[in-house]
Order: sequence, then C-alpha cells, then structure tokens
Amino acid sequence: MICPDCGKLIGVDEDRCPFCGAWRPGFYGMTPWFQRFFGRRLDLDRVVVVACVVLYALALLLQPSAILRLPGGGGMFGGLFNFLAPGSRALFQLGMTGGPAWQEHWWWTIFSAIYLHGSLLHIFFNLMWVRQLGPAVTHVYGQGRSFIIFTVSGAVGFLASNLISGAPTIGASGSIFGLLAALIVFGRRRRIPMLTAQLWQWAIVMLVMGFVMSGVNNWAHLGGFAAGALCGFLVRPRLLFGETGRTRPLRLATQAVGLVVGAALLLQTAQAVFAVLIPESGPFRTVRDGAGLVQAGYPAAWEALRDDSEQGVLVRFTNHLNRTVSCRLLDETLTKRLLAELGAAGISLTEGSKNSMRTVRARGILSVQGRSYALDAIFFQAPPGPAAGGRWAELRVVTPGAVPNAAASRLLEAMADRFFFVTGGAL
Repeated sequence: MICPDCGKLIGVDEDRCPFCGAWRPGFYGMTPWFQRFFGRRLDLDRVVVVACVVLYALALLLQPSAILRLPGGGGMFGGLFNFLAPGSRALFQLGMTGGPAWQEHWWWTIFSAIYLHGSLLHIFFNLMWVRQLGPAVTHVYGQGRSFIIFTVSGAVGFLASNLISGAPTIGASGSIFGLLAALIVFGRRRRIPMLTAQLWQWAIVMLVMGFVMSGVNNWAHLGGFAAGALCGFLVRPRLLFGETGRTRPLRLATQAVGLVVGAALLLQTAQAVFAVLIPESGPFRTVRDGAGLVQAGYPAAWEALRDDSEQGVLVRFTNHLNRTVSCRLLDETLTKRLLAELGAAGISLTEGSKNSMRTVRARGILSVQGRSYALDAIFFQAPPGPAAGGRWAELRVVTPGAVPNAAASRLLEAMADRFFFVTGGAL
C-alpha cells in the first residue's frame, strides 16, 4: 500500500512507516480500502467533498417533496439560493444542529452539521472553498493537523452559534473560516505579507457578505475563524518544522477527532433509525396546543405540523417517510357519531382508561373507494373541569393495506402513554 503521509510503498500491516515514521499508516489494514474509494492519498478536500455530496443527496431522498418545492422568497436571489434545498425535517434527521436538536442536548450535531448543506448553491460554494483551501492547509500543516483544524473550527463555530442564537444551522462555512485563519497564522509565522493580506481580504469579504445576505450564520463564521486561528498557533506547521520527532501524539489526536466525528455520525444514524424503524423506542418530546388544552408526546426525531385541512385536526406528527399520526379535538356529540359510524363499519371498539382518562380504542380495516386501510385510533375523554370538561381528543394512525400494522399500533400506544388534557401553557 501507499503510505498516506509520505507516499512511499510500504506493507499494509506495518506498525510504523519505515520512511516517515507515521504510526499505524495502514489503519489496521483498512487504508487500502479507503484509498480505493478516495484515491491514493486521503486528502482532506476529497474526504469532505465525498461526505458532503453523499449527505446532500441523502437529504433530498429522505424528503422528496422538497425537490419539487418551487424556490422563492429571500429577495432578488432568494429563488436561486433556495434551488434544490433539502427539507428541514430531512436535515434534522441527518444531524442539523441548533433549534430542537440543541434543546434535546444532542451535542454530536455540532460535528454532523458540518457536512450538511441547505441548497445546491450552498454546497457548491462551500466545496469550492474546501477545494481551494484544503490542499494548501494540508501542504502546510499535514493531513492529521488539517483534519483537526477543519473539525475543531466547525464544531466551535456551531457551539458559539448554539450558545448565542440557538437557531437551526448547517454547513461547512465555519470550518472554511477556520482553514483561512490557520493559513493566516502560517503566513504571519513565515512572514509572507502578500499571502497574509490576500487571505485577510478573502476573510473580510466573506464576513461582509454574511452580514449583507439573509440566512447566514455569522456567529458560526466568527467562532470558526477564532478556533482556526487558535489551532494554527497551537499546532506545528509541517512546512516549517517537518515531521521529524515523535508523531504518535499527532496520530492519537487525529484518531481521537476522527472517532468523535464517527461517533457523531453513528449517533445521528441511530436517531434516524429511531425516527423510521422504531420511533416508539426512541426519545420523546412534548407539545401543547395553542389553547393549552392538550399535551401530546411524540418521537423527538419527528416533526409536529399544525394542520387545518381536516376538521378539528390540531397537529400531525410525522417522520415524512412512512408514518403520520394525527391529533384532533372533538366535542362529545361528534365523538359519539364517529364511534357509531366506526362500529357500523365493522371497526372493533374497546373501552379502557389511560392517564385517569376514559378511552375508546378503535381498530380495524376500512375500505375507501375500493382501497383498504388499517385504522388504529384512541379516543380520550377529558376529565371533568371548567376548561376541557366534555371534550374528547383523538390520536389516529392510518396505514395502507388490509392487515393491521403492529409497528403503527406500538407507536400509537407509546404516544397515548404521553397524552394528557391540561390547562395553561402554549404551543
């Protein structure tokens, strides 16, 4: 195999490269596989480009409706910059940071969000800068240090953004500002005023554009720039000091950062699995209606959408892929009529109780315009009281097919355990 550091031919099982001293260059035998996928050298720009493109395509596939959404808004360039923009739910499932993810203490999203992008132009410009700056930073600092600079800058930028603004955010621009800052530090160390001045011009122009354009996360830019500058001061540029001496600490630091990024991607993958395959077993969060009458729990990786298209529907809980649960408030007269109609249609009705509320479980197969649907619904009667007394609420999940869906039933039961009639509060 080819050593990723010095480019010399070595054995795949070497503990240390005999030419440059790189520790475990074969990465326990996996480096040849990575080299077949990314090329002979595992350069920073190649890895970042592949990761960003794959996740961007996956985000579009996870929420296909976003592909068909007509771009618009945002002024003169709004439609252009929103072209082929992945949906917010897909980005949330893949690791967008800030907003609900940060409120749920999903710390790993400050790493996963680096590789996500919000539109075709967003990913194009960011990857253009990565291709522009990545080889230069790798040449100056080496592959391990450049990966540390890129990752730490992006993570610190998102951490600053989450602590100051808390807005949902994605993109590699914080890492890009970190690469710029590291090169500026090198230029000052090497006393190359023309290089330093050119890099400062790029940084200032990009910062000014961020303040002029809407929807740009300037806190992430500033945080990434500061982190990149600090990393540039702390690490030793390979171009100045070479790779002589002990390389094991650098290898360990690089692998530690790589393990953190890998753990972040695995944790976010687990969130996506919970959202689609076993949402009833994952974390939940709660939401209340505007009047404060009901509180419903739903999978944390799902989205709660207000919906007025159906009479009485308050909100739909959905993962935008294979499952949607609707919640609505009903009066007593309408509830009795609905239960009578369901019973006449052959739907099984079972009375019970849940959270000190009377419930009626409706399960069975409905035929609508020649197509069969499996219905599972739970009707809740509000406890006596001045605010919600006499009210009913319904949680309903409908799946295509003539066979009851066990997974949908488990989810409905998990959501029913977290459903309450309450007073006060707001959505």
